[in-house]
Amino acid sequence: MDHKLATLLGFASKSGNLVSGDNTCRAHLRSIKLIIMSTDCKEEAANFFARQFQNKCYTVGNRYELGLAIGKSPRTVIGITDAQFAKSIEKSMRG
Repeated sequence: MDHKLATLLGFASKSGNLVSGDNTCRAHLRSIKLIIMSTDCKEEAANFFARQFQNKCYTVGNRYELGLAIGKSPRTVIGITDAQFAKSIEKSMRG
């Protein structure tokens, strides 16, 4: 995972602009602006979030890298709830 992306995810987590985990993200669907999934996310969850967020859904790293970036245990799904953080993260992922 890119260092800049990990830093942005860490900032989003510390500022309360991030929800993580499959069930938590499903519960906060209306407030999520961007979804980031791990490469080892379950197929059912990956398909669900891909349908819900179409072009605002990215796959990056594995569950351990995502968890480490946000200072938590391994996570397969992360939802960004702030529009500015979402824009910054998308920009860093596109290069």
